[in-house]
Amino acid sequence: MEVSGLLKVARAARVFLDGACLLKSMPEIGRPMEDDTRRREQLPSFGAGTFVLRYMWDKQDTVVIIRVWHSKEIRI
Repeated sequence: MEVSGLLKVARAARVFLDGACLLKSMPEIGRPMEDDTRRREQLPSFGAGTFVLRYMWDKQDTVVIIRVWHSKEIRI
């Protein structure tokens, strides 16, 4: 992988980790999903879109990140 590619990967990892740390300190920041599953989504900006961090949060302040993807990703 070229240096520019590695720098992009490092930036993406930093955005993801920063988003995860924010959830640890402020788990209510994500928007609730509209399906009664108690799942939430946080959308940290990255490049021309955002990452989507889907997670669950219980009242004991345990946050479990269920899935992560980029909003520009083609999902089937």
